[in-house]
Amino acid sequence: MNCHVCGAAMRHVVTDLPFKPAASTIAIVKHVPVIECSNCREYLIDDDTMQRIEEILNTIDESTEVGIVDFAA
Repeated sequence: MNCHVCGAAMRHVVTDLPFKPAASTIAIVKHVPVIECSNCREYLIDDDTMQRIEEILNTIDESTEVGIVDFAA
C-alpha cells in the first residue's frame, strides 16, 4: 500500500496517539497498531482498531484533564 499524501510505502507500526474525547480532556492511547507512511508519517487506523479506541475513550471520565491508557488493556 502506498501513502495517499506522498506516495511512499506504508508499513505496520505501533505508536502512541493523542485524542480529545471531551472539551477539556486529552487522552493518550499507547501502543496503537496503525499503518504509517515511511516518509511523511501520515497514518491510517483500521475500523476494528478505531472501534476499540472509541470504547477506550468512552471509559475516560470527562473531568480528567489528561489520561494515558494502553490500547491492549
